[in-house]
Amino acid sequence: MTALVDRTFAAARRYQARSIGIAGGVSANSRLRADFKAYGDAREMPTFVPTLQLSTDNAAMIAAAGLRKFRAGLIAPPDLNADAGLKL
Repeated sequence: MTALVDRTFAAARRYQARSIGIAGGVSANSRLRADFKAYGDAREMPTFVPTLQLSTDNAAMIAAAGLRKFRAGLIAPPDLNADAGLKL
């Protein structure tokens, strides 16, 4: 089992979670998907893994949003810096 799976289930036990779900681009990893499901099944902990179509990467979503802005003629100034709160 991977350290990520072990730590996730340890945290779930510690905080008395009733289920576990994974999401984002990492949820498309076939080994991770299988490990989470197997670990959850062995411990009778409901484990939710999205379909591959819904396992999207945040970077891909940001790129898609940027492409729409670009096609609309909007471009950022050269001095734009990273800002987690930047409005899309």
